[in-house]
Amino acid sequence: MKTISFPKNEIVKNLDNPKLISNHRIFSVAQRIRKKTINKFFVNKPNIDESIKHNIGMFDRLIGLKKSNIFDFLNFDFASLFENKKTIGVKLKNINQNKSTKIAKEIINLTKLNKLNYFSLVVHGSQADGATTLFSDVDVSLFLNTNKIKSYDDLDNIYFQIDIINKKIAYHDPIGHHFAFINLSSDLESYPESFMPISVLSQGVLSENSNIVFSNTRLDLDLLIDSFFNILNIMVNIVKNKTYNQAFGLKQLLSSYFMLIILEYEIVNEKYDDKKNIFQNKFLKYAQKDDLETFKQASTIRNEWVDLGYKFIGVSETFVVKILEHSKKMCENIQNDKVLNKIKDIYLK
Repeated sequence: MKTISFPKNEIVKNLDNPKLISNHRIFSVAQRIRKKTINKFFVNKPNIDESIKHNIGMFDRLIGLKKSNIFDFLNFDFASLFENKKTIGVKLKNINQNKSTKIAKEIINLTKLNKLNYFSLVVHGSQADGATTLFSDVDVSLFLNTNKIKSYDDLDNIYFQIDIINKKIAYHDPIGHHFAFINLSSDLESYPESFMPISVLSQGVLSENSNIVFSNTRLDLDLLIDSFFNILNIMVNIVKNKTYNQAFGLKQLLSSYFMLIILEYEIVNEKYDDKKNIFQNKFLKYAQKDDLETFKQASTIRNEWVDLGYKFIGVSETFVVKILEHSKKMCENIQNDKVLNKIKDIYLK
């Protein structure tokens, strides 16, 4: 198969150099580390193993704290650290209840039947608006109420409550690539929309008594760029290992490709939008002809997806190369002069 490289500009590389980054970037990385840590921590029964201790230690060094315990870590408030926050005061409301799928309704009903009271829950994406195919995954975001996290018993209770939701997600999407996305309510005071755009969440279906208010958003171009290259690495590994000939791998390859298109739009245009609007009203207008054809082929596979389970399937190497070639163009585009100058101004010293 044709070899395609995805070079990083030196300015982008500097985002990973602790000697060259600004305070904004330092705090941004710390907030991202905490989010990744809590998503790992609550997937299994809470256990403060070496990897969790390592992440907390890294968090402390970035923020300038002495040795934190798990509760200090979870309850730390970033609100005063980020400058140039945008005050928005957006409260999520239920607007898609009548359109949502049976799966979405079952998840919402679980929160009521099991009295899941440690978090507010949002089902979003195609399960919320009813526009599903067999390819559709189950997107659920949880916002843990940090005021309730006081003891190890609370940590166990949170795990069991999240596990109820994750088991339902896995039941409906056994070859899915993620469980519920876990957030902390304290992050709503300085929310990076790279975690999940508010425009996406605002189209979701909420659990009863949910209280999700985004007080402020913050600049997070750096996290979008991090996400772009992380997803790109996932795609490269899928191609290298040829796991795209299995349902799980092909779904991950296509999902990653679609995500890169979304991230490219968000990085270049400095705005967030939901996937449907980007694909239907934005990308079709600016995409080059060959890239648009690749996107349409990928979309056809998504729309005509069948229940394959873990069976072997096949797509041509030519099609995979086209995805990588389009991804290379996107990689170059997100490193344009305008983006690089913004990185230098905000995220580097």
